[in-house]
Amino acid sequence: MTVSLPNGHCAGVSDDKVVKYLLNSAHNQGAAKAKFFTAFGFQASDWRVLQSALVVQGQSNPVVETTVTEFGPRYEVLCHCPSPDGRNPCIRTVWQVTADEPCPELITAIPK
Repeated sequence: MTVSLPNGHCAGVSDDKVVKYLLNSAHNQGAAKAKFFTAFGFQASDWRVLQSALVVQGQSNPVVETTVTEFGPRYEVLCHCPSPDGRNPCIRTVWQVTADEPCPELITAIPK
């Protein structure tokens, strides 16, 4: 049985997560991710495209692992992320749900 991201309809990705980390080629930890995402047509100047694609990725792919943390359940979602160039790379996203916020919030996106 395939498990979907709980409350995926209201999943969110913070602006800062995309702008200051995932598409920031100067970030000491995010630079490799920025290189990966720009190779698939995402651009820092149009960062909302990646933000939307990450939400779709979380809503459209199965949860492959669930971990209970002190903050609440954390869900890992695997595979296809819609991309501007149409190649739709496989990525792993990690989403957190808390008692205060039942809508999943993106923690990170990891190129596969």
